[in-house]
Amino acid sequence: MNFEVEISYKANLDIRHIYEYYVMNNFDLNYVKHLINGIVSLIKSLEYLPERYPRFELLKKEGF
Repeated sequence: MNFEVEISYKANLDIRHIYEYYVMNNFDLNYVKHLINGIVSLIKSLEYLPERYPRFELLKKEGF
């Protein structure tokens, strides 16, 4: 069973800020693209493995 994963506006904004941080700090552009693609791939993997990562609210309750 596949689930639909939607990346929220805030998450997209966070990803953009990560990208901008690394670019502005002169990291190799290929590395930055690889990093961002990796983040997006992990998020999209939730379509097949939705319990792979706990919801952020659960982590906050547990003190993380």
